[in-house]
Amino acid sequence: MSQQINPVISVDEAEKLRSLLKAHDKARVSNNVWDMSKPVIVPYVYRKFPMTVYDHKASKPAWDEPAKTAQKIDYMKHHRARFVTKIVESEEELAQDLQEGWQETPPDFDTMAPRRGRPPKSEAE
Repeated sequence: MSQQINPVISVDEAEKLRSLLKAHDKARVSNNVWDMSKPVIVPYVYRKFPMTVYDHKASKPAWDEPAKTAQKIDYMKHHRARFVTKIVESEEELAQDLQEGWQETPPDFDTMAPRRGRPPKSEAE
């Protein structure tokens, strides 16, 4: 059998224990109340890496070509632009990829109008 301890404490001791528990609970409770509709915004910090490099030779602009449906209706079929990219993690990788012909800037397809017909074939295909 286990012994049951029934401590008898005075009213003053009970009040001291209550105040001690309140102080303990206040120290543990955080006052950091935040609104879920306004999340904490972490300030932007610039980091050079990882960064994307682009292969201008293998990338292709968008182009359109004439096509027909099964019902012989003419329409223009749009082909999306194709960017060939790679992620580099360090200065050494960047220097090596730049020597291999990769570029830090994307191909400038925005200023190019969509082409009609197939784009010229390249060695990358």
